[in-house]
Amino acid sequence: MKKLRSFDVSNDLSEIKLLDWKGKRLKRKIALIYPNAYSLAVANLGFNRVFEIFSTSGFDVYRFVYEPGNSLLWPLDGAQYIDTFKLCLFSVHYELDLFNVMRIFNASKIPALSRDRSGKHPVMVAGGALTYFMPQALLDIFDVVYLGEIEPNAVELVQTISYYYGSGRRALMEALGGLPNVMVEDSVQDKSVAVSKDTKGFAKSVFLSKKGAFGKRFLLEVERGCRRACRFCMVGHKMKPARYADLEWILEELSRSQKYTRKVGLVGPTVVDHPRVEDIAAYLIEKDFDVSFSSMRVDGLSEVVIQALAKHQESFTIAPEGGSQKIRNFLGKGINEMHISNAMKLGSKYGLKKVKMYFIYGTPVEEESDLVEIVRVSREAKRFFKEVRVSLNPLIPKPGTPFETLEMLDQKELKRRERFLRKELRKEKIVAEFESIKDSVLQYRIARSNRGELFSILSEKGRAV
Repeated sequence: MKKLRSFDVSNDLSEIKLLDWKGKRLKRKIALIYPNAYSLAVANLGFNRVFEIFSTSGFDVYRFVYEPGNSLLWPLDGAQYIDTFKLCLFSVHYELDLFNVMRIFNASKIPALSRDRSGKHPVMVAGGALTYFMPQALLDIFDVVYLGEIEPNAVELVQTISYYYGSGRRALMEALGGLPNVMVEDSVQDKSVAVSKDTKGFAKSVFLSKKGAFGKRFLLEVERGCRRACRFCMVGHKMKPARYADLEWILEELSRSQKYTRKVGLVGPTVVDHPRVEDIAAYLIEKDFDVSFSSMRVDGLSEVVIQALAKHQESFTIAPEGGSQKIRNFLGKGINEMHISNAMKLGSKYGLKKVKMYFIYGTPVEEESDLVEIVRVSREAKRFFKEVRVSLNPLIPKPGTPFETLEMLDQKELKRRERFLRKELRKEKIVAEFESIKDSVLQYRIARSNRGELFSILSEKGRAV
């Protein structure tokens, strides 16, 4: 690998570190790698949470990000090479990021297959959303896969890594494999997914940067799991049960964040489902926070929530998913036309000028009339907002959901439906953003891969190079 230049995080990235831990150091260093851009890494609360746990446990944690634009692995905390570490933790949340993992291995001269690595190589660990539904496949390229949330096993992980740190690659892998919710290369059966019950220990921003995906905004996790169980979504089926952060903890963290920024983001699969969301919104209004919500179900909106959003924002995002009730029912969305209309009226009432809507197309029960209904709902939104944007994604049947046995529509048919939607939405002067069909099909293939298949997909000509 070429000589590394570390980012100067204080100048290049205008980064602020919110951790101020001065406890005993263990003289143990680990690499924490996000296989995509810095802007996404700093906004990923899982990445932040792992850094927080290991740093406050005495480890020297060195962060790395992969910048696709220049195909480089950037060290953020001093010029380091990942092959000098005994342990590398990868935060993997999106299927296509696995191509970047392969590129990182290639550039670092680390064998891509776990079985080809020797005692001189670091132990490569995967954690993150992908571990919930494809742990066996991930063992093609990772030595260790940690399933689920880190908090339940944080103490054991820290103790095990610290104790076996200098014992060699094989000993460290075997020790980790003996922990709950951890799989290693010789694991035959899946293990259970770790689920935290602590409602006062959710994730939060450890770093703030103007170059984050949401700018210099303090992000706070207020919900894990989801009670809704939409049929296309893994969260409601594989990340159960729904849990909500303690109100007192939320308000304390929001209060602390004021020292650094007035911009905050509440994060969760369905933030408005939090049982105290109106109390949280009232606090945000009182303290004059500029707030954004990661998700807003149209059947969960209230006046105080929209007021909190509209105080500093001019746009909001909703997800009808289907234009017709037939498609919404097929997707298990649990909403109807009245919910969508009421959400639009509420946003307009409090001065929101823009709306973005998410739709899914390409279901096996879809007809052209259902595509027309997407256009109709989008056109209806123009009555309430100056700007309407729609994001359209083909249905990707995911493992662990009721749709896992469905086949994805072929690319030719998906392209035909995309062309129809583009044409009709253009007539209405509505800005439409389409997920790449080619990338969507690739996500589908990766998500459904088994052990021995993932490496073949990632190694296809012209991909992981």
